[in-house]
Formats: sequence, structure tokens, C-alpha cells
Amino acid sequence: MAMLFIISFIFLFASYLLKPVRETLVLVNGGAEMRSYVIAAQAMLLLAVLPAYGLLFKHSDKQVLMQTIIGCMAGFLCFFYMNTYIFLVQMPMAFYIWMGLFGVLIVAQFWAFTSDLYSEGAGKRLFAIIALGASSGAWAGSLAAKKLFEAMGPEGLVLIAIAMLAMTMLVVPRIERTIPKTSHSSYTPEQEIIDQHIFSGFRLVFASRYLLAIAIFVVLFNWVNSTGDFILSAWVDTRAEEIVGTDPEAKSNYIGTFYAEFYFMMSLVGFLIQALLVSRIIKYFGVSLALTILPIIIIMGYLGIMIFPIFTFFYVFRIAENSIGYSLQNTVRQVLFLPTSKQEKYEARSVIETFFWRIGDVLQALVVYIGYNLLDMEWKHYAIMNLVLTVIMLAMALRIGYHYRKLHANWNPDDLLAEIHNPEQEPA
Repeated sequence: MAMLFIISFIFLFASYLLKPVRETLVLVNGGAEMRSYVIAAQAMLLLAVLPAYGLLFKHSDKQVLMQTIIGCMAGFLCFFYMNTYIFLVQMPMAFYIWMGLFGVLIVAQFWAFTSDLYSEGAGKRLFAIIALGASSGAWAGSLAAKKLFEAMGPEGLVLIAIAMLAMTMLVVPRIERTIPKTSHSSYTPEQEIIDQHIFSGFRLVFASRYLLAIAIFVVLFNWVNSTGDFILSAWVDTRAEEIVGTDPEAKSNYIGTFYAEFYFMMSLVGFLIQALLVSRIIKYFGVSLALTILPIIIIMGYLGIMIFPIFTFFYVFRIAENSIGYSLQNTVRQVLFLPTSKQEKYEARSVIETFFWRIGDVLQALVVYIGYNLLDMEWKHYAIMNLVLTVIMLAMALRIGYHYRKLHANWNPDDLLAEIHNPEQEPA
């Protein structure tokens, strides 16, 4: 568990170290509207990445798969560093797309790897502690970014992230030996029916009402969250011009400093929630009820912004929404995959946590395009849309809770994949 804690710490530390770099590059070179369109491009790229990931899963053991994903992420980061800071070829949009893939793919792979190691009972006990490593890494990374952004510049932050990712590749082969037998997953290869189709991850999702409900929930959650990011970034972009003018360097420093502080506060609150509340909420209220907490808070937040339409209120609300999303919501979402088969843990989960996650971004970008170019929408209209979407998200959370309780009581690891080979049966 200690090694998984450390790896989750490093992944989130590197991610939050790079976020101010990402926001500065995109907002200075393209603005809030362009930011939304670039996010949508990530979903299209995943249609090519996920089949390749599926091939790696079918022909590699879990340790090799984990090391390969980390190596690819670090390699692409080296490529962007050399082009941007050595050859002076600006690649802000490509870097943003890479950051999007890094943020979802490497985290999905980590939790697939982790849930494959632990039994369901051990996972419920330990996932909150392992996720604490991620929360503390996010807090430490945002704190380091805040301190180092002005001292080292964005290129220094990129180099630190590369070194940290390289370190994790050395730790991965030693992890499984540290898992006690009483906590190790009892799932064996003989239980697995491998679907060899190139898009098997998608087939698994659409074959299961449970997995499909999670996928829809993820789409809605990220659609709402990305729209909130758009509202905030547009607000920050406007405030930057009001305070420092249109000078690119001054605007870049203002935006970079703002987001470093924003991510610091968000990760600090998330760390405290993860350390003090998450395990207790899951233990005493259960997984199903815990899944509904964030939608309820988002509904209250957007109702509040209608009453108090000021930047400070929205800033505080966004910190609360993101910190709960990255702590409680993330931990509960990983627990949902514990009573699933190995292929579902890896391929179906990767499809949900990457492609369906980015579909939310695509829908958000589409709404931004229509709002900017056809309907002249203001931030209040986007807030109302988020309120409606979150009500639907709450309904989906209740549906997932129903399926989780049913699956938890009657789970057979062969059932879902058997449905793919017997499509005339009704989905589970």
C-alpha cells in the first residue's frame, strides 16, 4: 500500500505542477473559447489510443502495461519540452491535448492496476488511504507550482515532472510483492473470458447497465465541471485584462499566478476532505449515498450563484466542487469497479475514464461554440444549463447505487463477458 500511496502522490504532484503551465499556454495564445475546443480534440484522439491500449492489455502483464503507459507519458513530455524550450517551436494546443490524455489515462491505469491487486473488502478499506496519496500529491504539486513558477519558469516545472515520472517506473515491479495475501485479489486468470475485439472496452460498457450508468454519470459530471472551468477561465481572462492590460507577459504572469493559487487552495481542501472525511463517509453512509453528495453540492452552488452573482462566491464554489470531486467523488468511483472482472477493470474502466470523460468535454465545447457564435449566451445561461444537467446526474447516481447494491450481492465475474458471447440474453 505504501508504494501505491507514493505513486499516486507522484502522478498528482506532476499533474498539478504542470497545470499552471497548461493554462498559461492556452489562455495567452487562444483564450477561454479556444481552450474549450482543444479539450474536445482530446476525445477524438482517444478513439485511436484506446484500441492500442486494448492490444497492450491483451498481450502484456499488468506491470509491463503500467510501465509502458508511464514511459509513453514521460516520452511525450520530453518531446514537448525539447520542441518548446530548446527548438523554440510553440506547441500550446498539442501540450494541452497531451495534458488531457495524461490526466485521464494514467490515473485510470493506476486505479485499474490497484483494483486488480486488492480484494473488494481490502479495496474498500484501503482505497481512501491510497487516494490520500493522490490528494496530498495534488496539494504539494500546486504548492510547488505556486512557489516555483516565477523562480524556474514553466520549463523548470516540466523538467521536474519528467524526472518524477521516470522514478515511478522503477517502483512498479516491486509493488505486488508488498500486498499481503489476506488483502490480495482472489481473482484468477481462469475466471476471465477475454473479448478480443479491437473495441472490446466499448462493447463491455454497452453490454452492462451498471457500466453504462457509470459512463453516463461520468459524461454529465465532466460536462458540468468543464463548463464551470470555462466560466471561471472566461472570468479570469477578463479580470486579467482589467488589472494588467493586454501585455502578453504581464497577462501570462497574472493568469499563471492565479491558477497556481487556485489549484493550491483546491488541492489543500481536497487533501483535508480525503484525510478526514472520505473513509468515514464510505464506512458510515455507504458507497451509494456517498455518490450523491457531490451532485447535491453542485445544485446548491449554482442556485447560490444565481442569488450572489459575484466572482468571489463562484471562486469559492469552484474550489469546493473540484476538491470534493478529486477526493470523495474519485474514491467512490474507483470503489464502483471493485466487483467487476479484470477486463472490465482495465479496458471498460479506461473507456469510461478517458473517452466518456472527454465526451463531456466535447458536449461542453459544442455548447460553448453555439453559445458564442449563435445565441450570444452569458455566464448565467451556462450556469442554468449546469443546474439542469446536475439534476439528471443526481438521478443517475441513484441508479448506479441501485445497480451497485444488486451487483455487490450477486456478482459472478463471468456473467457480463458471457453476455457478449450470448448477445440474445438481456444485459445484466
